[in-house]
Amino acid sequence: MMGKKGNSRQSRKSGTSQSTQLVIRQEIVKPPSFQANIRFVHRFRYANGSNGVVQQAINRGNVLIPMLVCLATTTSARLLAAARIVSLQIYSACAPSTSSAATVGIQWQSVNGPNTEASDTTTSASYPACVRTSPPRNSLAGFWSITGSNESEPLFLINSSAYSILDLTLEMVLLDVATPVLITTSNSGTTGRLSYVPLDGPAGSGYWQPVSTQAILN
Repeated sequence: MMGKKGNSRQSRKSGTSQSTQLVIRQEIVKPPSFQANIRFVHRFRYANGSNGVVQQAINRGNVLIPMLVCLATTTSARLLAAARIVSLQIYSACAPSTSSAATVGIQWQSVNGPNTEASDTTTSASYPACVRTSPPRNSLAGFWSITGSNESEPLFLINSSAYSILDLTLEMVLLDVATPVLITTSNSGTTGRLSYVPLDGPAGSGYWQPVSTQAILN
């Protein structure tokens, strides 16, 4: 009986060892697939100065150029092939007094359904108004923005009082092309430097300035 049990254990061990070797050989013969594009998520912060905004449109082109590489005085290269909004947070300044209010709001744009707005108001001199929101289902911002495609299409509208702060979290795919995709800016940047761009664009009003220790193209 002991001999049979010993043989049975040895047979199971041998079978397990052969299975392990087979799996190892399969992994060596066929490496797992992987995504070659460089894809990452980052949160950008923007600050508004003394100008409040009403129904200010942010389009696909704006979210595709949160940063650029300056090649010449008014010529820069794009870095992104695509971008998608993950979430957005906006904070007002505190109300100047209890008899007045500070308001922030985001209105997501849609083609196949109603526009969706999230807003908040404060009358507190200690606490700001705050909106935390993500693109609703079927909103335009819920889809990827692609470089060179419908860049003038608005994704959301901003309503805010002066001195507001906006955090925009993007999922991005780096551009992978042999020839740089260039963009002409009306303002100069430092050649060879990575420059962050105002949310409303390098040629826009510049209301939403990036909060960064790096160069800012505005």
